[in-house]
Amino acid sequence: MELKTTLSRILGDRRITQTELAGKSGLTKQTISAVYNDKWKQISRETIENICTALDIDISEMFEIVRDDKAA
Repeated sequence: MELKTTLSRILGDRRITQTELAGKSGLTKQTISAVYNDKWKQISRETIENICTALDIDISEMFEIVRDDKAA
């Protein structure tokens, strides 16, 4: 089981660039890129809040759990 962000899908659907989101959220492009590409190990509460506020989404829209079907 793995926790992943849906940020790439959300930005694609809305046609918003990572740079635009960085500007709207007050976060660095590097932080947005790490979340977008699922290259994060930890995400601060402030980062999650800033992204959700900038995109006007609920936290439940930002994450999904991907289950490994091979695990029994």
